[in-house]
Amino acid sequence: MTDRAQFIDASGNVVAQLPGGEVSDSAGDIEIPRADLAHVLRDALPPSASLVFGESISELHDDGDGVDVRFISGKQDRFDLVVGADGMHSLTRRLTFGAEKDYLKYLGFYVALADMPAEHSADRRNLFLNWPGHMIGIARYNDTVLGVMNFRSEWIDYDYHDLDEQKRILLDAFASHEEWRVPEILDAVRNDPELYFDSVSQIHMAAWAKGRVVLVGDAAHCASGLSGRGTSLTITGAWLLAQALQNHHRDLTAAFQEYETA
Repeated sequence: MTDRAQFIDASGNVVAQLPGGEVSDSAGDIEIPRADLAHVLRDALPPSASLVFGESISELHDDGDGVDVRFISGKQDRFDLVVGADGMHSLTRRLTFGAEKDYLKYLGFYVALADMPAEHSADRRNLFLNWPGHMIGIARYNDTVLGVMNFRSEWIDYDYHDLDEQKRILLDAFASHEEWRVPEILDAVRNDPELYFDSVSQIHMAAWAKGRVVLVGDAAHCASGLSGRGTSLTITGAWLLAQALQNHHRDLTAAFQEYETA
């Protein structure tokens, strides 16, 4: 997408273009939409793998021989190993290692993505408008059109489960701007039932494993969206963890040490 990213003025006139060759760090860079990647990974699972949706962990108890898990539905189960791959706001991390604030490093701004109506247009450019401390734009891939926003801010205390609060913060940040297609993008924010809104932050931890619980991906080492490598790091980390567990299947301490070192 980046080879067609263009920056515009308030009237929509192009003032600069971001050449993809200047930002891609390898010739083989491939971007895969999240939903497509999820299907690829799901289809690669063996028949013995069990998938459960609409569930979440509420309690973990590691007694050294296994981990007892209570789910929000009330169901309970016991596992040899729990792998937390639940993102920057990892509940697995909080239940095992402590409060998120002890590991999160805020980088100074917030980002949001909102679904916009599909466009039947030959214009496939990705257009972005800036003013001090703010960027807003429209990004396109396949048949998907997204409103993209970010803005600089002091840390904001909000409930990241509260969609209405997230929308209010975002709409306030871009209020009173009527130029270009800003009102249309803000309407998309109001109408999106699955708006993505979060701080741009990193996760810093001294260790990613404790007992029989181990973290992978953003839960362990979120590099932030600025890296452009979150998914790549997650898949690489999961592969290294699987390899280490195979190499030391009777010694979790050795396996986790190999995983973290690799």
